[in-house]
Amino acid sequence: MTGVRQKAAIDWADVRRRMARAIEATDQALRQDAEQTARLMEARTRTLARPLERENTGEKIALLQFRVANTRYAIETRYVREIFSLHDVTPIPLAPSPFIGLANLRGESLPLVDAAHLAGSASGTSETPFAVALGRGAIELAIAVTAVDEAADLPVASIVRPDELLGGTIAEWQRGVTADAVIVLDGAALLADRRLACGTNSNQSAG
Repeated sequence: MTGVRQKAAIDWADVRRRMARAIEATDQALRQDAEQTARLMEARTRTLARPLERENTGEKIALLQFRVANTRYAIETRYVREIFSLHDVTPIPLAPSPFIGLANLRGESLPLVDAAHLAGSASGTSETPFAVALGRGAIELAIAVTAVDEAADLPVASIVRPDELLGGTIAEWQRGVTADAVIVLDGAALLADRRLACGTNSNQSAG
């Protein structure tokens, strides 16, 4: 009919293509939102974790520092029972080489360990006039040392694992080293070492 406009035919293929593009764009936007949300949550988690990290790195440990020859060591004060001067040291017949003998502490005999020998160098009681008595509750043994420096609180984070361990048996008890080159020993590992067990220790109640 003249004057009547015919309706254009609907291109269904084009409609489907447009709908597919719209769905894909929607999915992409949702994925971007999800990724952005995940990044924000991760950043928030890191932010919330920072105070805990600061608290952990701020933890301190109480250490007693001492010297054997020119080397400085430290051990947790909770394992230190007493510090005393060495006077009479009684040799132990057929004792293993780490043991110098028996040290006298107020009439009690303590197994005396030569820390210098454990570090792989020669020593003797003349060069180590002091002793640090160690134990988990009761005194278990004493270590001959050249001098006792001080007890101090040290941040745990400042004790780092060295690139190279010490020589000798003492390396097995090395917990780490400080920035001042103080070698921190693991007191629990030292006292648990069966090689330092000595049945001659009669002091089970001192400390």
